[in-house]
Amino acid sequence: MGSVEEDSSRLEEALIQ
Repeated sequence: MGSVEEDSSRLEEALIQ
């Protein structure tokens, strides 16, 4: 399972784009 930190990083990137 992916770590929460990785999910947060992807979420932030998606919000930035």
